[in-house]
Amino acid sequence: MPLVSVILPVFNAERTISKCIGSVLSQTLHDFELIIINDGSTDLTLSICEEFILKDNRIIVLNQENRGVSYARNRGIEKASGKYLCFVDSDDWVGERYLKAFFKDGEIAEKEIVFQDCIEESEGRSSIKCNFQVKEYNSSRLSEVFNEQRLLNFGYPFCKLYRRDVIESHGIRFREDIFFIEDRIFLLEYIQYMESFRFSDEAHYHYTFSHGQESLTFRHNSFESEINAYYIEKGLLKSLTRQFSLNAEAVHYWKSCNGFLLYRALRTIYRPEWQKNFGERQGILREQYSEENIYCLRAYSRAYLGELLNRTAVRLYTHKCFYTYDLYTRFFIFIRYRMSFVWQIFRKVVKPVTEYRTKDHD
Repeated sequence: MPLVSVILPVFNAERTISKCIGSVLSQTLHDFELIIINDGSTDLTLSICEEFILKDNRIIVLNQENRGVSYARNRGIEKASGKYLCFVDSDDWVGERYLKAFFKDGEIAEKEIVFQDCIEESEGRSSIKCNFQVKEYNSSRLSEVFNEQRLLNFGYPFCKLYRRDVIESHGIRFREDIFFIEDRIFLLEYIQYMESFRFSDEAHYHYTFSHGQESLTFRHNSFESEINAYYIEKGLLKSLTRQFSLNAEAVHYWKSCNGFLLYRALRTIYRPEWQKNFGERQGILREQYSEENIYCLRAYSRAYLGELLNRTAVRLYTHKCFYTYDLYTRFFIFIRYRMSFVWQIFRKVVKPVTEYRTKDHD
């Protein structure tokens, strides 16, 4: 049985997959298996992966029809035989000490999760993404984990080491019915069973961030899918609040992060590919208006929204100006998607007050 199973889902990644696989195979910790799940690629991705099999017997390649990244990761989990699991994305790469760094302090406790920092690669610039404090917490201090480490801002699956037996014994899997923050939900489900949280400032994972519309950060799904993600995460966070007696600061923090999902969902009903009619939009706006939801939206706006355009939209909605909010949001969505040249001019004139940190919510 290998010490670590590295799970790598791939889809149409012919331009990046060689670098990614090569970086995993260059690890100074050799006791691992690399499970690659080809999720119905239509380019040369599968052929490239199969060439690597001839070079290293630690590689397993699974091929399937396109079912999405959650299904692919779940299939990797089911195939894995390592004591620990970690995840890598196909457009990223890792330094040679990525796996070794998880075990820097020796054996990992039975119910301990280990976090690493990572390096964000964006438009030719590299920067440390998380800036974790080097610290270890027991489960009674989960409030400090939220408040000091800003855990929910870094919910992606990589840079974390999971125990496979915990995942299997509790049936933890990536949700296949939602298509955004499913990795953060996986993490929240997992930490319910943890007694120790260890953070390292070592950074060996190179995360490629895209500002374009193909980035998952900017890609939207149906309102039903987006609002489902919001309530699933909210339910988990409420459960963690009760289980670990999270303090008021930690609760306010998670509500500000959770509010981002509601903000996304309410905007989705105006986007061309998912647009609802006027009556449906008004029904949704009223249905989602509640004291708790408004608290989350306001907390998100104050913590993360720097642009006047977006803050105004939140203010209109939270003050029950449903018709004005509808007209305002529909107008700017129309300009953005139907009159892009006007939108570009507008964006140059209206500058954000502070950086709009959407990328924090990968």
